[in-house]
Amino acid sequence: MIDLYADGRHLHWDPKPGDRVSFLWLPQGAATPPGKRMTVGQATVVIVGPRAVTVEFEVPGRFLRGRLHKRRLNVVYKPLFGRVWRVSATVARLSF
Repeated sequence: MIDLYADGRHLHWDPKPGDRVSFLWLPQGAATPPGKRMTVGQATVVIVGPRAVTVEFEVPGRFLRGRLHKRRLNVVYKPLFGRVWRVSATVARLSF
C-alpha cells in the first residue's frame, strides 16, 4: 500500500503488476510544449519496487512512425531520505 500525496490530496494506492493506469506524459517535464504532450491511456504496471512503481506503454517511433516502441517510466517514486511517495515530474493527471 502506497500513501501518495498529489495536488494536496492524500491517496492510497495498492499497485500490483498487471494493473492498468492512465496519465498525461510530459517528456520534457513542465517545459514540454503542447504539441509534444501525449496521453497514455493503457499503461501496465510492470515493477513495484520499494522505491518506485514502473509502468510500460507504447509510443510511436521517431523515424518509423508506423512502428510502436515500448517505453518504461517510473510514475511514482519515494525519495532516498523521505517517507512520502511523489508523482514523477514527467507525469500529470495520473489515474489508477
